[in-house]
Amino acid sequence: MSQNGTAAAPNAEALAALLAPYADPDPAQCGRLLDVPAMVGRAALEYLPADVRESRLNGTGPASDAATPAAAVREVDLQRKYHRSALQLAKSVNLTSEKSTALRRHLGIDADVTYCHEFVFGSQRIVRYSDNAFTRMRDALTVVDLDVVWTAHRPGSRTDEGDCGQDGCRPLLEHAG
Repeated sequence: MSQNGTAAAPNAEALAALLAPYADPDPAQCGRLLDVPAMVGRAALEYLPADVRESRLNGTGPASDAATPAAAVREVDLQRKYHRSALQLAKSVNLTSEKSTALRRHLGIDADVTYCHEFVFGSQRIVRYSDNAFTRMRDALTVVDLDVVWTAHRPGSRTDEGDCGQDGCRPLLEHAG
């Protein structure tokens, strides 16, 4: 029971622990989160009750059928913004797909919505990258030692546990592969 006599949500402590690293340090901005990666945001949604997860910021329910066409237009815009596959991104910066994966891990690109979006079409999940990801990777290649990045962040390695010491290292907490 909380101080006001209501039962606390069973996932509240887990949610607070998940989001604590992203809390704004300014006391005047209490409750504000900064730079929450997309993967963390998705994980945070799992701790919320379904009615809260699907509601809008003002607490009302999901949009009615009248708004469905606007949602479809928004999806098309996202497909235009995030138009590169992982292989296309690798080729555009002249890297193999494996070295591109290591560089994306190093830069934290897959966890940042500025660079990466996961489209869900039924049972399919398709990850695509924006031109911002290309620019970030192209610029990083001029300042990082790719051999060090490869050693620390290569796919399938067990060494990808944190900062490799190179500028801009923002590795993900988890990797799929």
